[in-house]
Amino acid sequence: MQFAGIMGCSEKEKFTALKKDQRLCHDVGEYCSRKLLFGACLERTHTYCCFNSLLARIINEQGRPQLRRGWGDAKSPDCGGFTPDQLQALNFAKMDLKEFYETLKYDVAGVNGPDAGRTAATVACKVAGKC
Repeated sequence: MQFAGIMGCSEKEKFTALKKDQRLCHDVGEYCSRKLLFGACLERTHTYCCFNSLLARIINEQGRPQLRRGWGDAKSPDCGGFTPDQLQALNFAKMDLKEFYETLKYDVAGVNGPDAGRTAATVACKVAGKC
């Protein structure tokens, strides 16, 4: 049933679904995107800000409150990145990067041993989020 449902999606919607599965998106909210003549909502649209990396999403989620910068609303989201000045103003010591660090864990003992190739492939797989 899920396969049939995704077939009706646009390429952009499929791309967003893939990024969501990789935890690269922040949920901004939803809004009524199509109304009937009498004002009843016929279709709701969910809005996400998606990023190219897990670290970029985390820094955006935790950095915006520090800068007193929101995400906009679901109908007109603010998904833009930070300026160099805004990035310098962030206090990274106050950020919880545990979710990102978890993707970097691997067996250090195997790095130079007989399993070095397999370990490197596992790390690459985890960083790409495709394990």
